[in-house]
Amino acid sequence: MAKISLHLDVRRVLKSGLFPLTFRLTYENSFRLIPLQIFLAKDQWNEKSGEIRKIQQAKQMTAALRAKLSLVQSYLVDNSKKIAQMSIKDLKKDVEYLLSKKEDEPIEPSSYLGVFGKIIADRAIEGGKFKTSVWYQDAISSIKRFNKDADILLIDIDVSFLERYKADCLNKGQSKNSISARLRALRAIMNKGQMEGEQILANSHKPFDNFKIPSQKTAKRAISKQVIDIIRKKEMKPNDPYWHDRNLFLFMFNMQGMNFIDLAKLKMSQITNGRLRYVRSKTNKQFDVKLTNEALEILGYYTIKKKADDFVFPILTKEIAGDPIAVTKVSDQALHVFNKHLKKLAQQCGVDDPITSYVARHSWASAARKLGVSTDKIGDALGHENYSTTEVYLQDFDNDVLDEVNSLVTS
Repeated sequence: MAKISLHLDVRRVLKSGLFPLTFRLTYENSFRLIPLQIFLAKDQWNEKSGEIRKIQQAKQMTAALRAKLSLVQSYLVDNSKKIAQMSIKDLKKDVEYLLSKKEDEPIEPSSYLGVFGKIIADRAIEGGKFKTSVWYQDAISSIKRFNKDADILLIDIDVSFLERYKADCLNKGQSKNSISARLRALRAIMNKGQMEGEQILANSHKPFDNFKIPSQKTAKRAISKQVIDIIRKKEMKPNDPYWHDRNLFLFMFNMQGMNFIDLAKLKMSQITNGRLRYVRSKTNKQFDVKLTNEALEILGYYTIKKKADDFVFPILTKEIAGDPIAVTKVSDQALHVFNKHLKKLAQQCGVDDPITSYVARHSWASAARKLGVSTDKIGDALGHENYSTTEVYLQDFDNDVLDEVNSLVTS
C-alpha cells in the first residue's frame, strides 16, 4: 500500500546549512521524495511529531502541510485499486499534480468523461467525421448508464471500472464486438484527454495498458463468384423492385468492393477517361480504378444528361451536398434500406447466403485471394480485424496490376 509522510532530507545540505523538507512517498519497498520548497535547520523540524518549530508562523506552516498531507492520504486510499496498477514513478507524478492544485481550485469540468467527450465528439463533426462523433457519443451514453446516469471523472476510470463495465455489458447479452467498439471509443477519448494536458488527464493514467478489450472475429461475409453470377444473371427489368439495388451491388463489386458511402457521394466529375477516381470517406485514401465493362454498362443507366457536379446515383441530393452531417444521415438511412432490399434480392435469386453492402467488399477480396494475390495483404482483410487492412493491400500494387486483377475478379 502506498504511504505518504513529511520528511526532512538530511542527506542534502545546502550552502546555507539548511535541509529540504519533503513529502516521502513510499510504495512497493521503494520511495520517492517530493520537494516542498521549504528549507529548515535540523532543530527547526520535529520528525516524530511532524511539526515545524522555532521560526515565524511555524504553526500556520505546519497546519498547511498537514492539510496537504491529508489530501494525499485520502487520494491514496480512495484510489488504491488504480494505484495497484501503477509504477512509483507514475504515482509520484499524480501526487505532484495533486499538490500543485490550489486548495480552493475547483475540478476542471472538462476532466469529466461526458463534458470532454462532447468536446471531442463536436470536433469530429467539425472535421466532417459524423460517424466518429456518433461512435464517441454512443460510448459515453453507455458508460454513463452503467455509472447510474452520472458523469465520471476520466481519472476515476481505472482497470477495476473497466472490468466491471465489461462484465455488466456481457451479463446484459451485448456482443463482444459492440462492447469492444465502445471501449475503443473510450480509450480514444482518454488518449485525447492526455494530449490536452494534465488539467484533463495525467499522462501516467493508462488503465488500458492493463486491461484487455474483448473481441471476436466477425464471420466472413464473402460469397463466391458463382453466387455473384447468379445475382447478375437473374432476369430483371428496370421497373422490377430490386433492379436498382442489384445495379448498385454489382457496381460496388466491380469497383474493388467500393463502400456504400463513397458510392452515394460519387459525382460525375470523378469519372474520367474510363476510370473512377475518389477518396474513401473513412480513411481519406485515394483510389483510381479502371471501369470494367459491367460497371460502364451500369453507369449508362444513371449518367444520361447529367452535369459534372451531379451525383451519379439517386441517393443524395444537391440540397444537402454541402452539409456533411446531413450527407451521412441520409446515406445511413439509404444503406439501411439497401441492405433490406439486398436480402429480398437474394431470396428472389434463390441465394441462401446473406447479402449486404459489405459482402461486395469481402467477395472481391476473397476472389482476388483465390487468384493468387498475396494472402498476407488481403487474406486477413476478410476477418475484418482492422478497418484499414483492405486499403493496405490495394495501395501496394500499381494501378496496372490492380486493373488486371480486377478484370479477372469481376469477369
